[in-house]
Amino acid sequence: MCNPRRIEVRATSTLSRTWQETLTRTASATVDVTGEARLRQPFGTLLGSPLRHAFEQALGADPRWTWSDGAYRLALEDGEVAYHPGTGEIEMTARRSGLAEARGSASRTVSGRITANTDATASGTYYGDGWAGQTEAYVRSQLHSKLQKESDRKAEQEADQQEIRARDRGRSQLADQQGEIDELAADDARRNLGAVAERARAGLDRQASEQLAETRDTYLRPVNLVLRTAYRDTIEAYARAHGAQNLSVDEDGDGLVIEFEIEG
Repeated sequence: MCNPRRIEVRATSTLSRTWQETLTRTASATVDVTGEARLRQPFGTLLGSPLRHAFEQALGADPRWTWSDGAYRLALEDGEVAYHPGTGEIEMTARRSGLAEARGSASRTVSGRITANTDATASGTYYGDGWAGQTEAYVRSQLHSKLQKESDRKAEQEADQQEIRARDRGRSQLADQQGEIDELAADDARRNLGAVAERARAGLDRQASEQLAETRDTYLRPVNLVLRTAYRDTIEAYARAHGAQNLSVDEDGDGLVIEFEIEG
């Protein structure tokens, strides 16, 4: 058996890893949207000339109706009714309103790469004559295998620590940019708002059209009330012009009863 000899073995590890941090912010934008439906129909042209004249005079005398843009107009809860003397048409407008909301988002990313370099060393003994199998190659191989595992473990630990520090710096960098990212998200929401508002308006237009079809009589009721006044004034004027006696007018709700006597 030869004298033992010592050797020193060294194992190295290099571990490279990428990392990425992303900050995403969201925002919303809103706008009031109104849908509308209109319907025109003949009215004044269906009345006799004296009654049409009396109807238009009654509209002008009724404080609930206002003159605007060439028509007598009356605002209703969900729209408007108007009478156009020039054409004799009644125009009914239904409106439905709602709030359109659009969402937007913006992201910003920071990334990087970390590299960990580690090593591990140890010494061992072998025998020149290979006593007990302890040749230099065998001892060196055994030591290197053990040291490589240790070096790899240290590299993993070092890489983990580096990544933690790098991600912390990245998150801090993104936090400093949060105001800019918020503004980008708000810009995105505002850009999206136009299309969202158009879709909402189209839906409200359909609702307004359905409302107008279902509640058309509601829009015509104030018109008919003025027409009732016109009938009353026209008939009273006729009765008085022909010397009528015992003239009486009874307005009950939407009804109108006029009685008088004219000698033949």
